[in-house]
Amino acid sequence: LAPTHYRRICRLRRLLDSGAADHLDMHGIAQQMGCNATTLQQHFRQAFACTIFDYLRQRRLERAAAALQRDGVSVARAAEIAGYTSQANFSTAFRRHFGQPPKYFRNRL
Repeated sequence: LAPTHYRRICRLRRLLDSGAADHLDMHGIAQQMGCNATTLQQHFRQAFACTIFDYLRQRRLERAAAALQRDGVSVARAAEIAGYTSQANFSTAFRRHFGQPPKYFRNRL
């Protein structure tokens, strides 16, 4: 990637990590970055080997896992933190990502 494109992608990653993009769609994210959505997605994939929304899902799950471990929040609250409306869907995604159910993380306090 060209240095200007890489800097934009790093800025995007910081936006995603902050949680500020959690409620944005791809068009909104592209607007925030001042770039075409398709180009932004291509550059992100080249830099980080995953899609923007795969990365965003991973970060949300990691924030939920941290809340489970650090704060002892309920699994239902962790699902909300991760942006899931269904606790069952959250548990499935969590288990796929971490290899353990969310309840296991909560019990490791």
